[in-house]
Amino acid sequence: MTPDSALFPDGLIHHEWISKHQNLVPSAFVAFYEFTSDPKLSTLHDNQLKTDISNIKSILSKSGYKTKLVVALLSEGSIIKSPEVEDRLANIRKATGLDSKTSFFFLPPSSSLVELEAFVETIISTIYPLCIEYYRDLSKHSRRKRNRGIIPQPSSPPTSGRSQVLSSQGWNVRYDFKLGVFAEFRQEMDAAVRSFESGYDTLLAEVMEAIPSWTVRFNESRLLADIFAIRTIRCLLWNGNFTGAVRRWQLHRNRLRVFVDRKGKGSLTYGWEAWEARWATVMAEIIQKSAIEFATGNESSYLPPEKSIVTGERLEPWEYMHHPGYWFCLASQHLTSRRALAFAIPEEDRSPQSQNSKSTQLYDTYLCPPPYEEYPLPGEKGVDHSLLIVKALTNAIPEFKKHNQLRQVQELSIQSATESIRREDWDAALRILRPLWHKMTYRKEGWWGAVEEVGWALRNSAAHAGDSMSVVSVDWELLDRSMSPDKFLFCYEIYTNSSQRLRL
Repeated sequence: MTPDSALFPDGLIHHEWISKHQNLVPSAFVAFYEFTSDPKLSTLHDNQLKTDISNIKSILSKSGYKTKLVVALLSEGSIIKSPEVEDRLANIRKATGLDSKTSFFFLPPSSSLVELEAFVETIISTIYPLCIEYYRDLSKHSRRKRNRGIIPQPSSPPTSGRSQVLSSQGWNVRYDFKLGVFAEFRQEMDAAVRSFESGYDTLLAEVMEAIPSWTVRFNESRLLADIFAIRTIRCLLWNGNFTGAVRRWQLHRNRLRVFVDRKGKGSLTYGWEAWEARWATVMAEIIQKSAIEFATGNESSYLPPEKSIVTGERLEPWEYMHHPGYWFCLASQHLTSRRALAFAIPEEDRSPQSQNSKSTQLYDTYLCPPPYEEYPLPGEKGVDHSLLIVKALTNAIPEFKKHNQLRQVQELSIQSATESIRREDWDAALRILRPLWHKMTYRKEGWWGAVEEVGWALRNSAAHAGDSMSVVSVDWELLDRSMSPDKFLFCYEIYTNSSQRLRL
């Protein structure tokens, strides 16, 4: 609401707001102090405690936030519980104005590990309801402001050339986002989902429609839509709504596709494929961090739908919650499409001098570089698409191994090796192909085309890496009649003990 703000005059919400409540402004501040047993220092030590606690209370009071101060005194091991100790504790409580039931805790001397754990549990269970109430008060404050429907006036009018001040719908999006975050902090995930969905719908249906397309503010709003969707998915996973989370992921992808198609640049660009890859990676990482338990081995690699799904409702295969490997694999496919579209960029759009030209305005650069960095002219350094694909495949392969999906592991390993060969990273390709060549199931199954593909890739990598033993071993297999004879054009000269030369 002030000109020095990055949001002035019409921005929606800044990441510093989240940082403030997650890292800077706590609902409770727990201070631990040592409680001395030395009678000669007890008075001085107690006075220092009172001064320090009073200073913290004063700072928290001046901050304007109702942060709860909790003090925990840890006694020395040699201290003996006595009336004198009780008097000292009472004196500190009285001088600092702390409540003995909710704000002041004392750990007795010589406490065992079990007693120490119980002490910590007591503190947590005591302050937990107070923290919930703290965020409930913040929610009430935001809800009252939202219900008033009044647009706060900025401290100064917008400067010339700027957009108008934030609309009432924009302020509602802000309030819905705040209400959702505060509900998350209270672990009321159903309420959080309702607030996030409300803000998301208002953002896409009303706010973004009024923002000039593909401007900085437009991209900021698009990023906020992604954040709304991510937080909604997290809440659904918290509640065990796995199919609901997958559907929410797909809904956001489909809705954004329609939106960017309608706004002009469309979804047939490398920028859209870059976003698709990022969106699939986000889903994989959310599932990993949520510690969802998937069956391992030969059992199902996806989770059954939750009970809230209507009985008898037909679900598509992609509506089930699959393990993270599925999503990393999906990301690699979109990265491959991104590379194909990037390599189709005309040469006139691939130089830095063309960045302000009219043609480059056709490219979607949301969360990805402009054309001259995505696929620069020869001699310039750009995006290493193969490396991005290898990273996605490297993340996917261990997940498929957990579920004993060996065919998929082999296929992804070949793809990863192919991309490493493309980058001329021969050592990396060898590390992948050598064990694959020994253990692949294609020989037993008679898939000689796949065997030959792995063999030629391994031979190529081994030849560049100087691994002669692997070259000879692979060549011996490639001489088999089941392989393509027209491809084998290499010549060997073998010398016998009698110095006779055999030419093969």
